[in-house]
Amino acid sequence: LGLDTSPPTHISVDNMGTIAFAHNSGFHARSKHIDIRYHFIRDTITSHEVSVSHVPTNENAADILTKGLARNKHEHFIEALGMYRA
Repeated sequence: LGLDTSPPTHISVDNMGTIAFAHNSGFHARSKHIDIRYHFIRDTITSHEVSVSHVPTNENAADILTKGLARNKHEHFIEALGMYRA
């Protein structure tokens, strides 16, 4: 496909709490309920295999796959993803 697959893999996230959790390697009483397997992302960030950054919700094209959207927003994200009506 001609894509650059060299690390780090970049992930854009629209939740600032998720980004803070991913970058914070400390243990907190408020996060003790999170299963150990979800700490995997912290390890991949530390080893520079993955990078995480914020994308505003109104610019997050992945929302089209997870939410019901207003027509104008739906059409905007369809275009942003390079999709078209057949």
